[in-house]
Amino acid sequence: ACIGLGDDGRLLLGLAKGLYAANIDAHAEASPLPLLKLVDVEPGDAMTRINDGRADRSGGFVFGTKSEHPDGRRAGRFYQYTATHGLRELALPPSAIPNSICFDAAGTRMYFCDSVDPRILSCRYDAERATAGDVEVFVELEAAPWVWRVAPDRAVSAHDGRPARVQAVFVDEQGRVFLRTDLGFGIVHTLDMIAVADAVEAGDWVPEPVRGADLPRREGYLLSPQAHPPTA
Repeated sequence: ACIGLGDDGRLLLGLAKGLYAANIDAHAEASPLPLLKLVDVEPGDAMTRINDGRADRSGGFVFGTKSEHPDGRRAGRFYQYTATHGLRELALPPSAIPNSICFDAAGTRMYFCDSVDPRILSCRYDAERATAGDVEVFVELEAAPWVWRVAPDRAVSAHDGRPARVQAVFVDEQGRVFLRTDLGFGIVHTLDMIAVADAVEAGDWVPEPVRGADLPRREGYLLSPQAHPPTA
């Protein structure tokens, strides 16, 4: 879901399969809050829903749809919505979990990511024409595709909140801890090293020593996605 504020004070809400307008000032005491449907979004695909969104510099609302297919396929797409033109799809690569949508000060470059990839992308963006292209890598992550959070009870979740089952534990020469899980391979967040230490001390986790430089090849991921640039 996502939310935006219109010039007229109404809220623009992205809820699952549609965009809605809500006037909180006019219906402050109403329960539930009346919603005016503006447009359906991907009504023919039951396995996607609206995810992250942000207003562009011209007042359009840009958002992505998240894939909920069990196999994680990249079924999500990006859209722009304006009162003048309605819903227009942006010609960007399909996404599994679109996030981090934002724009430069001039409004001519868009930044975004797919949360399953260790990178932030940027592209040329024309708000008036709802066109996007020339996608390139803007930032890439340093160590691994996933960032794991570890709770005191050893429960592990990904940076997007999904729970993960630990299959193997590794520690490199810098003391960084990596986990192989049913979702993929990633590094443990530094804030959770106490929980990791408790798990190791209790004998629940037995880290395998590894060389950090060997992990991309060994686990099948890239630290430099520029070698395989996305195509629009």
